[in-house]
Amino acid sequence: MEERECPDQILLGANDIDFCVLLALACCLESTLTTGGPCKFLFGEADDDDEPDRLNRKCQSALRQIWKQEEFQMLLRLIGGALGSHSLRKFASTWCVERGATDNQVEIRGRWKGKKNGKVVNRHINPEQLPTDTKMAEKLCMGGPVKHKCKADSNVSSAFLHELVVPGISQLFSIDESNNTADVLGPALLWACHEEACSEMMSGVARDRAREAYNSIRGTHLPDCNPVEKVSLHVFVIENVVHIDELPAQPTDGAGDNGVQLQGAAAIHSSQAFQNTMMMQLQGLATNQSDMWLAMQRDISELRAHQVRNFGTVHDNLRRHFAPVRRPSDGATAALPQQQQQQANQVLAQLSPVPRNLHLL
Repeated sequence: MEERECPDQILLGANDIDFCVLLALACCLESTLTTGGPCKFLFGEADDDDEPDRLNRKCQSALRQIWKQEEFQMLLRLIGGALGSHSLRKFASTWCVERGATDNQVEIRGRWKGKKNGKVVNRHINPEQLPTDTKMAEKLCMGGPVKHKCKADSNVSSAFLHELVVPGISQLFSIDESNNTADVLGPALLWACHEEACSEMMSGVARDRAREAYNSIRGTHLPDCNPVEKVSLHVFVIENVVHIDELPAQPTDGAGDNGVQLQGAAAIHSSQAFQNTMMMQLQGLATNQSDMWLAMQRDISELRAHQVRNFGTVHDNLRRHFAPVRRPSDGATAALPQQQQQQANQVLAQLSPVPRNLHLL
């Protein structure tokens, strides 16, 4: 889940750090690679073939400990259901449906499309559909979709991210030159390194290395602040093409129309109203651009048809004009009046022999 015309961007980060897949993946992966080094399995610690089973049992044990907490037990008593690994899928599916997603869209996002009821039609529907995936990814971004972006005056370069912020991730995916995983996860990890709320999400080694590296390039003129910012995104689809645009920062300081500073829910509502306005404007611009493109294509098609018709008429006229006149055979009556035949013979005499290239007309 961040951004694409996509591909720089079909990954969308969630504004809520507890649900941001990119943030969790960056912290976990770089911490594992930094402390344990590369492993045969992406999230494993040992290279033997039993590591996936051990990792699975470890995750199950951790989830059981979490579910034993009083908050989850209260929820169980309230809903009268059960908690298990299937709850992760159930929560995501229910969340999307409650926010307007159709069953079909949920099945495509979950890659369940080909299995529904065993129907033949579902086996022929491709479950990998970018527009649908993008819509569902946006709904799953708690707090709204965002991307982590290095500030213009931060002096942070791509080489800095690869060498000092996420060297483990960069080395792991360096085999594929087209892979930009380090460029996507690097800013997310650097942002987390400067946020106290994320200190427990990564190892101290990875955190201290990134902070010290940035302090060395920060410069004395810059304050000691986070070099990465979260930028809100607007995700929409036009003519089955995915568009992801950055939302500009709100130009006000949280004040209302009368200049009074807004607080709490009022400030949140004001921010959401501003973002909704910007999204509607972006949607309108994109729609107008699409309509103009379709109108231009229609005009080009009409012009092409007009040219074809006119060239056909000119072609037929030239062919009839330059065609040789048949001389009447012995004893036959001339096909044309005498005066017209004399004029045609004069033209024929001037053009005879007819140039070969005229026969191509």
